[in-house]
Amino acid sequence: MRDRLRAHIVMLAGPAEAYGRSLSGEWYGQHVLACVASAREAAAGVEPGVRIDEELLLLAEYVKTLLMYTSRKPRHSA
Repeated sequence: MRDRLRAHIVMLAGPAEAYGRSLSGEWYGQHVLACVASAREAAAGVEPGVRIDEELLLLAEYVKTLLMYTSRKPRHSA
């Protein structure tokens, strides 16, 4: 399960980052980019001592969040 969640994060991070970059200069765009960076960090591995159920929940929440970002249309500059 852990490997599947990590794979989903890796797959979704690029499109989610593109959405965040389309919001450049906006607070929410910076928030999206920070979330993508945190998700990538979590996918690379959590700190020792974290219980497996906590890690799976964290990874699942990141997948859910990145999926939400990828479903939104990027804004294009005029």
